[in-house]
Amino acid sequence: MNTESFPDAIVRARALALHFDDGETQALDGVDIAIRAGEFVAVVGPSGCGKSSLLNIIGTLEAPTTGEVFFRAQPYGGIRDPSLFRRQHIGFIFQSFNLIPTLNALDNVVVATIGVPGAGSDQVARARELLEKLGLRDRMAHFPNKMSGGERQRVAIARALINTPDLILADEPTGSLDSANSAAVLTLLTDIQKERGLTLIMATHDPSVSARADRIIHMRDGKIALPQDPAP
Repeated sequence: MNTESFPDAIVRARALALHFDDGETQALDGVDIAIRAGEFVAVVGPSGCGKSSLLNIIGTLEAPTTGEVFFRAQPYGGIRDPSLFRRQHIGFIFQSFNLIPTLNALDNVVVATIGVPGAGSDQVARARELLEKLGLRDRMAHFPNKMSGGERQRVAIARALINTPDLILADEPTGSLDSANSAAVLTLLTDIQKERGLTLIMATHDPSVSARADRIIHMRDGKIALPQDPAP
């Protein structure tokens, strides 16, 4: 793929490789991608194809063995504090929700603002506003074990949005939900993505989810399986 055909890319990756077991296992093998600002891109492929590894590297949760990622032309290698970079620019949504079991819904959202410069004193009000928007007005004081899967995933979406990120990375966000909750969560997420002009990269194996994307990137065996053309 010619990543230079995306001059307005918010995320660009070149020749990404990720090896384990002294190089015997290749999670990623020469991946080139470019994602435009404001796009909803679905990354699809069978389990073990490298979808989660790709998202982890884009999210600075993991470093590639070789290759480089750029965020608005800034190389990740020049980021001094990856944790702060994540909090300021990237929101994560996981299949397993990753909520803190000892915190209620409201506090699970507010905790994501800790250590973020300029978070201000209104983070509780912002968290309440997000949870209300996501239909959780009456569930803010509930702990994760007292909430349904769909409710927990909506809390996770609020947590991902609280720091007004540029980029949302969602790894199988509907994989643990039934079909009704899956459709509801996906609609909420895509509506917010469009409303705020966010860039959304979602790993999924569900065709009904990828059908909602602006563009689909197919992966197999750690590589891009099909040529990726720029979105129209």
